[in-house]
Amino acid sequence: MKLNVLSMGEYLFLLVLVATLATISRFNYLLFHSLIEIVILSIGFLTFAFTWHLRRFELGYLLIVGILLGCGSFINVFHLLAYKGMGVFSHGEDFATELWIISRYQLAFYLVIASFYQHITLDPRILLSGMITTTILLLAWVFSGTFPNCFIEGMGPTPFKVMSEYIISFFLLLSMVLFWRNCRSSFSPQATTLILIFFVFSLLTELIFTSYLGVYDLLNMTGHIFLVIASYMLYKAIVEAGLKNPFDLLFKNLNDAVKSRDEFISLASHELKTPLTPLKLQLQMFQRELQKKGSNEISQERINKLIQSTDFQLDRLNQLIDGMLDVSRLSSGHFELFRKKVDLSQLIRDIVLKHGPQINAVNSRLELKLLPLEAEVDAMRIEQVISNILLNALKYAPESTMEIGLDKTSEEQIKIWISDTGPGITKEYKERIFDRFERAAPNLSTGGLGLGLYISRQIIESHGGTLCVESEVSKGAKFIILL
Repeated sequence: MKLNVLSMGEYLFLLVLVATLATISRFNYLLFHSLIEIVILSIGFLTFAFTWHLRRFELGYLLIVGILLGCGSFINVFHLLAYKGMGVFSHGEDFATELWIISRYQLAFYLVIASFYQHITLDPRILLSGMITTTILLLAWVFSGTFPNCFIEGMGPTPFKVMSEYIISFFLLLSMVLFWRNCRSSFSPQATTLILIFFVFSLLTELIFTSYLGVYDLLNMTGHIFLVIASYMLYKAIVEAGLKNPFDLLFKNLNDAVKSRDEFISLASHELKTPLTPLKLQLQMFQRELQKKGSNEISQERINKLIQSTDFQLDRLNQLIDGMLDVSRLSSGHFELFRKKVDLSQLIRDIVLKHGPQINAVNSRLELKLLPLEAEVDAMRIEQVISNILLNALKYAPESTMEIGLDKTSEEQIKIWISDTGPGITKEYKERIFDRFERAAPNLSTGGLGLGLYISRQIIESHGGTLCVESEVSKGAKFIILL
């Protein structure tokens, strides 16, 4: 299927624009450069205005790029005024080149960062504050006169400037690869193609700017024209393909949410039926047995077994419901902690004692390495976390040697770890297991909603701590809690 990146009118517009600018450059290069910079500044500030106005949508990559273009345009205002012949600053030709280099370093560096944040919700105010701070610091560095020289009249770019262009090119190439790997699925084919064209022309611009000898020569002119094309392509991708219909982004997020909801309902329905089905069957069998033999003929051992089995299934059902309620509380911001001073070593011993039957049932051996330590924590929630991790280890690593430890780190943090010698966790799933509805071994029929570790991490982070896992395939897993 043919992909029309630009309309015929847009191709014609670009052709006329480039031809006009090239012609102007032959008669008045300063006017040519000023027009180029005004076009680029307009694109940058317009894109920033669009993205900032639509910041309530989860734009991810687009939000970072939009704010980045706004900050870059602010630097380019000084670059325009500092250019040879403008007469605004008395710093010389090198000054404008230094401003160009810092703007490109900022662009390339933040484009790499943006590639990792497509699916992460960002606070726009923090993002804008960070980029403004970076911009001000970079400008202060150049205005202070301590920034390395980038251009010497009669000799051309300095080795530092040439090396910087290659470093910037590397980061642009890296950001293009990361965009293709991490972000393209969130954009239409047209927008993706436009962004890739932007990267190509940006790279060509950097490479051309390693070779020119004067600020008015042919290579410099070609680099600036490529820069206009790159800027226009990014404008088209962000403003038209990405932001012209922002509700497409909203509906995409809604569709993803509905899909996740349906998958969760299906999974929850199955898991909630899992303890209820055997419980119902056991009660029906007991009822038939009661009708057939009478109450006096049923042994106390049989009754106790039924009560234990019923209690087990009800506990499992209660855990599933509690998990769903915890997720709801976390999502709505109503998750509360009730802290008090707790003897952690005794708490862990109580947890182990409580789960003794499950440990024995899977033939696991458990060792305790506990220092007597106290902490201000929500005892019920910490018990929930340790129990979740312990039961996961029993589920996925039966018949293994397990260890629960309690100690202090060199930074005076309390460290709790739960390790096993089971099959371990693959690199692919080491971080995903802390997401909602994810499991350490998704191909195993172990049951569960995949909420335990997600809730556990949220509980620990609510305490101001961290929860992570160290694991290699066939070498077991070690979950580490730092408080």
